[in-house]
Amino acid sequence: MVCTSCSVSTALCYSINVNVIKYKLQGVSALGIALGNFISISIPAALVLLFSDFPFDQLAKNNEVTVSLGYVFILALFGTALAKVMFNTLVSISTPVFSISTHLSFTNCSHWMGNFRR
Repeated sequence: MVCTSCSVSTALCYSINVNVIKYKLQGVSALGIALGNFISISIPAALVLLFSDFPFDQLAKNNEVTVSLGYVFILALFGTALAKVMFNTLVSISTPVFSISTHLSFTNCSHWMGNFRR
């Protein structure tokens, strides 16, 4: 039941996102939209990081923490940010229905493959 409600809410949020990008942000580039998304989420993310038990004292002392954090930044930059720019470009050059159905079919397929492997 929880999985079904999560899927429905995910589809609803994606459809709102696609329609806002397509019809309200037509003059903004795909990179600009992605940059705005990441800037707007950086403040809540920084607050969560500050109030968590992140080992700030270990950054200078422990090389493994620094390297691990570097890999997280690389993954965020080349994985998430690049995918967001590509998705925004897909929305701008096609219809919202095609964009969301293509994106959700890949998402559902990857979830199915993940559940299949367990």
